[in-house]
Amino acid sequence: MTPEEMEQYLGVKYVENKESTEDWGEGYLVVDFPGPDEDSCLRVLFKDKEGNGKMTPSSMSPSGQLMGD
Repeated sequence: MTPEEMEQYLGVKYVENKESTEDWGEGYLVVDFPGPDEDSCLRVLFKDKEGNGKMTPSSMSPSGQLMGD
């Protein structure tokens, strides 16, 4: 699933986390899908596993209200 496909599935536009993307380096993209409040988001690390430019999810971490009780 690409970032754009995940955006469609979740119904929320992603925002690139430029600082984290830079920290991870070439072949990685870190995006945040905003949650119901400003303290909540789903952060997803995408990786170009095959070296063809197609990013696929590598890990996800929720924060704020998205973590549940």
